[in-house]
Amino acid sequence: MEKPVTEDWDYIVVGSGSAGSVIAARLSECGRHRVLLLEAGGPDHLFWMRAPLGTGQMLRREDVIWQYETEPNPELRGRRLRWPRGKTLGGSSSVNGTLFVRGDHWHYDDWAARGATGWAFDDLLPYFKKFESFAGGDPHWRGRNGPISVERLNARLPVSEAFVEACRQTGLPENEDYNAAECYGASFLQYNTKFGRRQSAAVGYLRPAKGRANLKIVTDAMVTQINVSGNRADGVSYSIGGVAHTARAGREVIISAGSIGTPHLLELSGIGNPDILRRHGIAPRVVLPGVGENLIDHLQTRVSFEARNTRGLNEIIRRPLYKYWIGAQFLFFGKGLMTTPLATAQAVVRSSPHLLRPDLKVQLHHFSGKDRMAYSKELGIDPHPGLTFGVVQLSPQSRGSLHLSGPSSDAPPSIRPNQLSHPEDVRVLTAGLRLARQVASQPALSDYIVKELRPGPDAVSDHELVEYIRDSGQTSYHPIGTCRMGIDSQAVVDPQLKVHGIERLRVADASIMPTMPASNTNAACLMIGEKAAAMILADAR
Repeated sequence: MEKPVTEDWDYIVVGSGSAGSVIAARLSECGRHRVLLLEAGGPDHLFWMRAPLGTGQMLRREDVIWQYETEPNPELRGRRLRWPRGKTLGGSSSVNGTLFVRGDHWHYDDWAARGATGWAFDDLLPYFKKFESFAGGDPHWRGRNGPISVERLNARLPVSEAFVEACRQTGLPENEDYNAAECYGASFLQYNTKFGRRQSAAVGYLRPAKGRANLKIVTDAMVTQINVSGNRADGVSYSIGGVAHTARAGREVIISAGSIGTPHLLELSGIGNPDILRRHGIAPRVVLPGVGENLIDHLQTRVSFEARNTRGLNEIIRRPLYKYWIGAQFLFFGKGLMTTPLATAQAVVRSSPHLLRPDLKVQLHHFSGKDRMAYSKELGIDPHPGLTFGVVQLSPQSRGSLHLSGPSSDAPPSIRPNQLSHPEDVRVLTAGLRLARQVASQPALSDYIVKELRPGPDAVSDHELVEYIRDSGQTSYHPIGTCRMGIDSQAVVDPQLKVHGIERLRVADASIMPTMPASNTNAACLMIGEKAAAMILADAR
């Protein structure tokens, strides 16, 4: 048996997702700090990680995806939902849909109003701009020279233009840049891509940093515990191929394992609700009852249509020659449908005219089927051209939890999202289905939509639409909030992202978000990484 290995570092970062990659790169940038980055997955070498359309190919692979599954949800017919998360350098940014969405400014202002001082949108805008490289747009709002390239939609399919025009015909304004002053309106989507290829956190941050002598990136390293002495975190224990390792941190340990991995690791380390910890034979070290609580996710419902005069995933699967054509467009020109995750346009709207802020998104997807990609292991694509309008409530009110299912890191956590447990979520999603139908009925889309397939024209009443949502609603892959930032008794981290009750330990990832900031979470995670790195370096000085 090989002997345990012990190493000493200034900073240890656990998890190479969107925030963790940023932090490791920024902390090592000046050359003064020794930084260890630990990633449970492997390298990001797959071809499909380069192509945004490859998301569907990767989400069914166990080598690059944590194949999490929720507990049965009573509000969704007792269904278990698959919740895949990235398990590779770059984390979920290496396997996600590449959509670039900052979200409504108001949500960040609300974080600050709840006690997260320094997290209002005006405070965060410099960090959003710092990581971004975007050609065009108002330079007051948009970054120009950051490590993450952002591009506008270059696959301007006629049906995408028709969708935006149909939204205008409903009275919704067109929004040229939903990541600037206002997110409300109909827009063509923006993506984390460069020349059509995915710009993950690993590509933008870790590749330029890999040659630094003071940064060590270790893959296939499963962190099993945060090591605590008294009230101070002094390192972590991890294993590689069954060999035990210990790493000591002279300055700080930063946990960036995501909204599922981070609370799970805290509980395995004795940090959390004492009753839950004792139930699994773990001695409490730090009492933090909020660990694993406040779980929020976007539940997506959808309206699907039989289509004509357009090509999407249905045609890619049915017609091999079309597959080769879009592959050639991507490889040689960095253009075409493969540069997208099959979503090309969106409408951000209000479910009621009495609301001050938008609370719904309707998004155009170029496929139709009984099951969206990765919701099950079978695609279930319809045998004819199709389109889908995905409907997402921007600010879900339902709250769930995520906790240990056993005392070992080998036992996956028990995930209870409790989606649709709040009546407002049911109301908003029902309104969203009606709005999607209204857009689909506009003259601009008459040349493309043959008929509605799901939920189908017979589903008319609120009751029938709610039944459809319960039968078919699925995750949008946006879990957040399980180590909520704040200053109250249920908060896990303070506005400096320091874990309450323990020194030299921070959390920086989507788990710290108090509420859902946007319809997509990757941009916010990159921002969290930049702000966290700045705060850590300020403390070091």
